[in-house]
Amino acid sequence: MKYFLGLIFLILTQESAIACIWQNSTDPFWPSTNIEVCFLPPDAEDIQNIEAFNAAKEIMIQTYRDFDRQSDFSFNGFSECNDLNASNRSPKIRIDLTTAQINGEAESIGPASSTQTKNLTISYVVAESKESTSLQPRHPTNIQFLVFHETMHLLGFHHECVRTDTKRINSYNENGALILGNFDPESVTYVTEETNNNMSLNIPVQPTTPRLSVEDRRCLRMVADRSINSRATNLQQPPTAVDQITPTSTDEGQTGAQ
Repeated sequence: MKYFLGLIFLILTQESAIACIWQNSTDPFWPSTNIEVCFLPPDAEDIQNIEAFNAAKEIMIQTYRDFDRQSDFSFNGFSECNDLNASNRSPKIRIDLTTAQINGEAESIGPASSTQTKNLTISYVVAESKESTSLQPRHPTNIQFLVFHETMHLLGFHHECVRTDTKRINSYNENGALILGNFDPESVTYVTEETNNNMSLNIPVQPTTPRLSVEDRRCLRMVADRSINSRATNLQQPPTAVDQITPTSTDEGQTGAQ
């Protein structure tokens, strides 16, 4: 009986618990939930930091496998990028591991067509200090967080912190997005000024291994079965500048640091 009542409660409350901000576009979905991931080969600067480069690559591969287990999407491949323009190739996420101090950057909010590639750039090193040119490997959990965060952008999700139902919002405008449920501070798409500062100081942005929140997973499930648009509400009003966090750089999917 207790189990039955709990199940009924879960069914009744499931939709109200869902929380995310979804893109508003005419073609919002990737053509498949199976997405190939490839890595650009190391450049001259990467060769000088090859141990950190290879370590970051392995962390990212493991994180995508964790993403697989936590969602209805499957990421595969993880080889060196090649033959990107061939029409018979599946859509890709093309990863550029860089020494540039940008944290992370997704090419866009939203999907790739059946022959398109979307770029994801992640800096795998950080400067030892503002005055220093010496680089140190980025903390592993921060790389994991960037993979989750930026991939959510590529799958179609905006920053959770631009919602009108929280005062902790960013100053850039993502008007026209679709919202579901209530504000979710556990979402991997939610970032704060503290997140930005910790990224810059190479301090873990989360106390434990980053994971998709319960609401992240539910939203991804609706994207996978393409039911999300029918359950979303149009965000008619742009975010206001109340207690806003000024990003260090504007983005359409950056965590640089956002």
